[in-house]
Amino acid sequence: MWRIDEADAGVGQLSWPDAPDEWWVPYQAAQQLEAFLDAAFAEGWRRIETEARSDKPMLRRTLYRAGLRPEGKARGRWTDAEGNAVDAMRLARLADDPAPKTREGFLSMLNATLPTKRVIAQGLITNGQGKF
Repeated sequence: MWRIDEADAGVGQLSWPDAPDEWWVPYQAAQQLEAFLDAAFAEGWRRIETEARSDKPMLRRTLYRAGLRPEGKARGRWTDAEGNAVDAMRLARLADDPAPKTREGFLSMLNATLPTKRVIAQGLITNGQGKF
């Protein structure tokens, strides 16, 4: 099902040539992919990377749950059936990344997927007599 081809020394390119679109049930597929990636790292890979279509949310969710983190977007990489441009999401996982189901892995995924600009508000409420 899953396949890794060497892209560079210690870097693997993940692909899934025979997976039908309806196969992407995130929880089940993510478990299988996570086990596959763990075995690949045990064999000596230091980085596994891939590209996923932005119009396939179930696929992206599966990759996220298996611990791959988004690294960027290639705009207009593919076209859909109507000829519209479709972006590619670049994702990768390193051998020393925290495991996806751990607290550290969850926080790492949140940091990688949430916007980098955050708004923080602070305030102090008083009763008009100078008391908090």
